[in-house]
Amino acid sequence: MKIGKSMFLFFLLSTVILSGCATTNAIKNIGKDYRLDSSKKTGVAVASLSFSGLRRPHPLASFDFYVHCRGIGNDFKKEISICDSADWKPPGRFLFVGRYKPLGRLAVIELLEGDYEFFSWHGGCGGFVTQEMRVKATKEFSRKFKVVSGKAVYLGNIHIHIHKVVPGRIEYRGTKPVTSIQYASGMYNVQEKDLRDRDLSLLYQKYPLIKPDQVIIDIK
Repeated sequence: MKIGKSMFLFFLLSTVILSGCATTNAIKNIGKDYRLDSSKKTGVAVASLSFSGLRRPHPLASFDFYVHCRGIGNDFKKEISICDSADWKPPGRFLFVGRYKPLGRLAVIELLEGDYEFFSWHGGCGGFVTQEMRVKATKEFSRKFKVVSGKAVYLGNIHIHIHKVVPGRIEYRGTKPVTSIQYASGMYNVQEKDLRDRDLSLLYQKYPLIKPDQVIIDIK
């Protein structure tokens, strides 16, 4: 199939705009050959993170969504991407991510032993040459957890549903509104579920060196 010049430029511009939404403060999952080692004074936090409620501004738009994590009593502060290598995707490319069609991934991150919490989020939609939307939480929440050296702590499913988006200022790029950024705030609620059967099965499949007797269950 041949792709016309205009279509090629469309996808090129879409990619450039979407890349502008990415954060440089994201923490990656552990590698597939990761082995827990108590002598390193580190452990692993495991949680299935998901979100719903954001509508695509255009059928070709892509999502960019991050959950914020910080240390308690230490200066750790990072973000975890849900859209990067998502494990659970809504059916159909052109559907918005609604309440019953969440987008999510299994986050498996190495942290120094100690106390932490998930506390906020931000996200956005991009990929269409005239529209980009960036949304942030209206307030913080708190899901505390403890990382134990040489163990993997499973925190369950943490789902963020945005039930209302409040539009804010619009920023135009260039002298003409060729592209625009809509800043907004998201009113939301956090739902926690025990999905250990699904999540831990995927954990052992993706990280075979982590064994069941090394997993601590921390379900609130």
